[in-house]
Amino acid sequence: MAGPQYIPSRGDRIEQTRLGIRRTGTVWYADQLQLLVKWDEGGSSSLRLDAAGVRILERDSTPASAKVSQVARLRVRDPELVPELIAFLHSRSDLGAARVGKDEVEVSLHDSDNEASPRLELDLLVRAWEQVRSKGRGVVEFIDE
Repeated sequence: MAGPQYIPSRGDRIEQTRLGIRRTGTVWYADQLQLLVKWDEGGSSSLRLDAAGVRILERDSTPASAKVSQVARLRVRDPELVPELIAFLHSRSDLGAARVGKDEVEVSLHDSDNEASPRLELDLLVRAWEQVRSKGRGVVEFIDE
């Protein structure tokens, strides 16, 4: 199976048409396998590149060095909870999340002017999710790289 000719970059505007319905959005994360897209109507999706059926409307011309982004990696004790955690993180417009292993999630913290604040905010969000999901049993740990 041939891969895509061009992998969109963060900030690119894309369009997806499915069953005659057109939607547009902005790429928040992309790698050789998937895209994380924040749709203009407010939702977000993780799409496989080989099956996404998207076309690029406009490429972001902002230099990569001007885009501030941090990455955090999380390990989840119960791998069955990974999709639920990713869905929770996708509900935030300033975060991107992707499964990078059986029990690991990579989270992109976007457009931050402050190095510490987004990481602290992510920690608070994860702890709140844990409290609701697992009664605070500490099912998620940050992995320092």
